[in-house]
Amino acid sequence: DNYLFLDIDGVLNSKESFKYYSKLNKGLISRKEFDEKIKIMPIDEKYGKMDVLSSDHVFIPDLNLLIDFINENNIKVVGISSWFIQYELKEISKFLGIDVIDRSEYCGGSGSQRSEGVDLFFKKIGKNKNEVNYVIFDDSPDGYTTENFLIVKKKIDYELLEKAKVILKINKWKNKVLTI
Repeated sequence: DNYLFLDIDGVLNSKESFKYYSKLNKGLISRKEFDEKIKIMPIDEKYGKMDVLSSDHVFIPDLNLLIDFINENNIKVVGISSWFIQYELKEISKFLGIDVIDRSEYCGGSGSQRSEGVDLFFKKIGKNKNEVNYVIFDDSPDGYTTENFLIVKKKIDYELLEKAKVILKINKWKNKVLTI
């Protein structure tokens, strides 16, 4: 099994998505153009939280890359974001279009707490983390002491996903047909 421990703020929304809020607020893009790039958590939209500081949102291009990566590589997703404290697991799974199987014990907080949450997750499911392939996507490096951690600096991109494949020991040729 391959596991991805996923933070959301700073990973699936970032400076790139914030630019779209600014453009919308300044009238530089239409709401339709905004909606093609930004997906707002339904409860936030319902209550009119439409500014960058108060709405939980994701940047659609990054989300789509992540969905493809997860589906193509049969990865199980575990939440480590503060979103998993605020919202039900089913709500987040539906919103993201990703089957999030569980959340760690320490969502939010520092990297050291999240790192401990990863340990507790594997203990809970009866697996030794040293015998399992896993990767952590987070925007904050604080407290992580594992080589399985990848910092998402600006956004999810192909380079980050290729690094994740190496950590997960995913053979990039496994689904390819070689014709000679």
